[in-house]
Amino acid sequence: MEKAQIQKAKRSDLLERGLPFLGAQFSKNFSLFLRYDINESLAKDPTYEGKVWKGFAGEADQAYFAFKFPYFKLILGRDRLSWGQSKISSLILSDESPHLDMIKIQGGWGFFQGTAFTAFLEPMAVEGKIIKRYLSGHRLSFKIYPWAELGLSETIIYGGEDRGLEPYYLNPLLWYHGAQLNHNRDDNTFLSFDFNLSPKENILFYGEFLIDDFQIEKSSPSDKEPDELGFILGFSLADFFGLSGSEFNLEYDRIANRTYNQQNEWNRYLHKKRLLGSRLGPDSDCFKTSIRGWIKKGLEMKIGYSFSRHGEGSIFSFWDQPWLFDPDYKEKFPTGVVEKTKDFSFGLGYRYNSHLKANLNFGYTKVSNKENISGNGEDFFKLTINFQYQFIKR
Repeated sequence: MEKAQIQKAKRSDLLERGLPFLGAQFSKNFSLFLRYDINESLAKDPTYEGKVWKGFAGEADQAYFAFKFPYFKLILGRDRLSWGQSKISSLILSDESPHLDMIKIQGGWGFFQGTAFTAFLEPMAVEGKIIKRYLSGHRLSFKIYPWAELGLSETIIYGGEDRGLEPYYLNPLLWYHGAQLNHNRDDNTFLSFDFNLSPKENILFYGEFLIDDFQIEKSSPSDKEPDELGFILGFSLADFFGLSGSEFNLEYDRIANRTYNQQNEWNRYLHKKRLLGSRLGPDSDCFKTSIRGWIKKGLEMKIGYSFSRHGEGSIFSFWDQPWLFDPDYKEKFPTGVVEKTKDFSFGLGYRYNSHLKANLNFGYTKVSNKENISGNGEDFFKLTINFQYQFIKR
């Protein structure tokens, strides 16, 4: 894959990327899959800490063994997970989060599907000590009607200098938050509910709701901590005005300040310095709309607009507790000086055959109060040309 970018008509980069992969099916019940990501842009990613060779970085993006049993499948190795409904970035586990080295089981029976996993996260150095970190999660989704599906997910991130894998977080039948309370642990749990409803074939309503921390009681100063929540609401309309393959989408995402963060640095919802949840991050919201459709056979067009706001809160922010000292403490949303971004995009995609695809995307972005500095602005144009050739039909 090759990618050319032009920004402010002053800079042009040719970035190459290769995704070699190998899959093998040894029997109907045992297989393996391996895919590497060899990428020039990865070498320039500030969160990447691996080796760089002649401007290229590379890592195994997926590498796992799969064992199939009646009603469920067991996966050992490295893979990606994404739970939720969002067309932008899901709240509890996003498809843009880093890959995970894990043990995972997934399966289904009747009208429900289930997944559970335990993953090893990147250790963290805190005050000269190496802190081991882990992530566990489980999810159930229910197809209650042909037009309605519900999902319930829970994850927990935990660790410590002398902590290993906790047996109660390995059990997918237990409620993690309850286990945490019973064992007097200060770990970081997340609960998510999502849905999609399709009353007609071409209409879809969807949403997600994330609970990081929610105050039920109001009996002490610590109970006045602002709730750490996130939600997504979206709507899609397909084949509008009789145009086959067309789609119109609206979505609004909102994530409260301090969501994903925690007073213990190792319990922040991070892996390889990147969020495991929505790329928006805490103290942010975003409205996005897009229209896409086929102009003719093999040629697709897409037009999009988004407006996002980012307050001064961040996943990397110091954990303060101002509500302990101010009985009337209230917090605006978003907080402080708010960075605002407007983004317009236009794209064309052409599929020549099952092996060769090409995309051209043009965008204009305007940012005010960039990096939460009042009066600091920026605007730029961006042109991206993307060619992709797949040697083997997967």
